[in-house]
Amino acid sequence: MTKHMANELKQEIPPYIERILDPTELLNKKSYFLLGPRQTGKTFLIRHRLENTRVYDLLDT
Repeated sequence: MTKHMANELKQEIPPYIERILDPTELLNKKSYFLLGPRQTGKTFLIRHRLENTRVYDLLDT
């Protein structure tokens, strides 16, 4: 892999932006649906903050 290709791969991974919402704190109380427009970081938030939590993707057939 060339240095240029490595730089391109680094640019593709979006940086994580801290959010006000803390899903781990909410899930201690009950379950939730996370809804919102496309491409706003819903899945990214779940994968980053809730690594060891069971997640059901209702669009996954």
